[in-house]
Order: sequence, then structure tokens, then C-alpha cells
Amino acid sequence: MTRFALAVRIVLIAAGVFILVNPAAEAANHGWSPQDLESQLMCPTCHVPLDQSDSQAAQDIRSFVQQRHDAGWSEQRTKQALIDRFGTRILAAPPFQGFDMLAWLVPSLLLLGGAGIVLGLAWQWSHRRGATAIGGEPSAPDPALAARIDADMERLD
Repeated sequence: MTRFALAVRIVLIAAGVFILVNPAAEAANHGWSPQDLESQLMCPTCHVPLDQSDSQAAQDIRSFVQQRHDAGWSEQRTKQALIDRFGTRILAAPPFQGFDMLAWLVPSLLLLGGAGIVLGLAWQWSHRRGATAIGGEPSAPDPALAARIDADMERLD
């Protein structure tokens, strides 16, 4: 066997081990970490994200999450147990269903409506009557305004 063939086999074996180790690590960690779930939850007493709170309630919830993780519960099952206990107010982001869907849709609709108004005003402003096109000739001034300007200029001289 040549050195090149040996090197190729070693690289292929190393790649295979690397590919197999990642799913094994995920399975050992139950596919989720307590820290990831803590960032999705709110402290029920101080109303800040759980990972930023030091209250007793936050510590109790962290302990609950860690125990469920160690017991092999899924992330969704653990989250649902907390929702059953505290309601949806425990979630940092409201679920995208039912009445809570408005919390996602209303800001989006307001942003789209605002963008539409800005675009409409910009289009109207750029297409005003008498506006000068880029590189075009300026429109003729109002004769009464031109006469007033001329009179003022004569008076200043």
C-alpha cells in the first residue's frame, strides 16, 4: 500500500469518526441544553429572561429544567410542563397560534403599512407636477412670483 493510499484511508476514517461522534453527542445531551431553554423562558417574578434573572423563582425553574434534562425529557415536554404550571407568560416569545398570533402579526403589518406609506409619499414627491427631471429643464416660474422677485431685487439695488 502506498503512502498516499494510507493517508486517504486515515482521512476517511477520521471523517467517519467525526460524523458519528456529533450525533452521539446530541443523543447523549438529549438533543437540547438547559441553557438554550432558559433563554426562551421568562422569570415569573421579575419578568426578565430566565438566563438573566437571579430570583429564587428563576433558580427553582433552572433546577426543574436541569432535572428534566437529566431525566431524559425532551425540550418540548419540559417547556410544556412549565407552560402547564405558569401559563404562556413563562415564554419569552408568545406562541404563533390563536390570539397570541396577533403579537406577531400586528407589528409586521404596521411595518409593512409604514413602508407602503413611505414609498407612496416618495413616489408622489418624485412625480409632482412641475418637478424638474434630472438633467431636464427647470419649469417656468409663476409670472406673479417672478414679478415680485424682480421688484424686490430693484428695490435692493
